[in-house]
Amino acid sequence: MSDLEFVAYALPGLAPVALEPADLKRRWQEGDRRLGTAGHPAMARGNQAGWVLRCPITIDFTWNGDQRPFHGILGTSMDPDRARYQNCFSNHFGHGIVTFSIPYLFRTPPGYGLLVRGPANHSVPGATPLDGLVESDWLEATFTMNWRIQAPHRPVRFTKGEPLLMVVPYPLDLLEAVEPVLGHGDPLPEGPAPEVAADGTWRHVWPAEAPGLATEALPGKARLRLKRAAGR
Repeated sequence: MSDLEFVAYALPGLAPVALEPADLKRRWQEGDRRLGTAGHPAMARGNQAGWVLRCPITIDFTWNGDQRPFHGILGTSMDPDRARYQNCFSNHFGHGIVTFSIPYLFRTPPGYGLLVRGPANHSVPGATPLDGLVESDWLEATFTMNWRIQAPHRPVRFTKGEPLLMVVPYPLDLLEAVEPVLGHGDPLPEGPAPEVAADGTWRHVWPAEAPGLATEALPGKARLRLKRAAGR
């Protein structure tokens, strides 16, 4: 069992939203080995680097350009569950931002927060996810996920079952504890000889069968536990 555990308390009175480990692949990567786990292990790890909440219904949003809070965005849906989830979506920030309420209160270990972001390597045409870093080790309130519509009068569709956001446990003091420095020379003296390009740049070329390449789902290090919030 992992020493790190973060808990998602399901809040009473709110419709549930699927919360699960992020997928190994994205739909647009299917059928292209160059973008799979063997061809691009870093992308595969990025795909799985967190837990996702999935969109509960299919819904279209259109923004008319009005910047004021609570104005300018029209949401339309023919999903049979639309009435159940009508309170999940709002526009209280204005500026073409669609806000999704999250029906969980998260609690992380001391010193750890949650990086709340758009799902890695997943896009919604016409909208940009807005990231946030939540101090969930003490916060006694839930938070929201926000997507900003890029242009007025162009409908943006969020599809049922697609990942809507990703939460990633994150050490709150990490950025203050590390400092980037500029290195010189060959960082991999024991690896294969580098290829030197005409412009003087170089790169290491590893064989396709090099050890350490991810070819299957990667196990998580932290563990997520779901609970129902009592008395909330």
